Amino acid sequence: MGAMLRLEGIYDNQWGYYLDYSFMELSAKSNSVIGNAGILNGKLEIRQGVLEAKGFKRYQYDIGNIDYMIGIRWWDNDIDSKLYTSNGTPLNSRSLDEDWVDYLVGVRWTKELNKNWTVHTNLDMGLGSDTDFTSSLLTGVRYQINDWSDLNLAYKSTWVDYENKGTFEYDTATQGFLVGWATHF
Repeated sequence: MGAMLRLEGIYDNQWGYYLDYSFMELSAKSNSVIGNAGILNGKLEIRQGVLEAKGFKRYQYDIGNIDYMIGIRWWDNDIDSKLYTSNGTPLNSRSLDEDWVDYLVGVRWTKELNKNWTVHTNLDMGLGSDTDFTSSLLTGVRYQINDWSDLNLAYKSTWVDYENKGTFEYDTATQGFLVGWATHF
């Protein structure tokens, strides 16, 4: 299961901000952790929350609008793992709550193709005290439904290479298609 929510504001088509929160909950089970023997079973549950907060300065060029951004990405992960025998007897259980903040710089390009269609691409990268590298790419199109709303069709991928020495490593890419509806007021 996953969901995203975004709030964005811009003043005088020059200075802006946005807050973007994405949530994902995944789980998996295995009836045979060691080969196909069925002796040892396992279960893993991951809840990942990612909040991005960015400020930007917009410049208007012939190729479209370019927003130069600076901000943070806050990662919040809860991970639970369980090992148990084939008859359900618990052998081991671990829980880990890990969160950290990465500092980002980025750029966003938007170009109005005609009255109804706009293309956009957003790229950022950064690091933190325990993060070797993080980056995000979002690209897509917007279709203006009416004066106060539009439909956003995009693809987003967020990468992170994080290591809390001796405790936890998280080297992953969270990616997928995005279908969103935006209201303007």
